[in-house]
Amino acid sequence: MKETKVGIVSCSGEECLGGTISRLATRKVLEKLRMGETVTICLPLFIAGGEEERLLQKFSLQ
Repeated sequence: MKETKVGIVSCSGEECLGGTISRLATRKVLEKLRMGETVTICLPLFIAGGEEERLLQKFSLQ
């Protein structure tokens, strides 16, 4: 069976508490709750056409 990973996009803003909580929650999922099953995606790079971020989306949809 093909291994599928879920990409998580957390808030990168540092001016609000929600961004900090979002990043902490993402780290917890990546390192404790779903280790090896999830990756984090940089939203600005994804929007700008970052190759690694686009590849993750491409293979996740197959």
